[in-house]
Amino acid sequence: MNEPTTSVREPVKVIADILASELDLDDQHIAMAYQKYDIPNDGLFVVLGYLGPSSVVANQNYFDSAINSEVQETLMLHRIQIDLMSMAPDNSARIRKEEIPMALRSFYSQRLQSQYKIGVYWNTGDFADTTSLEETAMLNRYTMRVFVNALHRKVKTTPYLDNFPISVTAPPTTTVNVPTTEAFNV
Repeated sequence: MNEPTTSVREPVKVIADILASELDLDDQHIAMAYQKYDIPNDGLFVVLGYLGPSSVVANQNYFDSAINSEVQETLMLHRIQIDLMSMAPDNSARIRKEEIPMALRSFYSQRLQSQYKIGVYWNTGDFADTTSLEETAMLNRYTMRVFVNALHRKVKTTPYLDNFPISVTAPPTTTVNVPTTEAFNV
């Protein structure tokens, strides 16, 4: 029997949970990238997604004799983009952008990071005013990137380790007794 190949929860979804809780956002005001969504015209709207490929930081496999299983672990570095948006005349994105780094360092965030075996880099980076990308004066948009380490783990049962026949053949031993007086006689 095998366990899931990721930490209990996907890292970008843990970040989404943190932001939803700390910024008091309902499901209509937070979304994952590359999904169909409508930007609400009331208040802050947050979109999260992965940027580019994730990087392998470390990898190890070992046998855990306590559970008779092979444990495979990989530590990954994930780059996550956070976009804050609000429709004019609402300026929530511009006014509340500073709450993102606060949320990522909150006690609630630290608890979830510990629970799901992830770590958010404390120096989260700069906000970019990406309002001009939308080609409209109606949308306020700010973008921030964060880096997250996540431990991905897979446990596999290994019954095959007990199925190898082992036999040891050794030549007979010969014992030579040397009196200590002869051994140290120089």
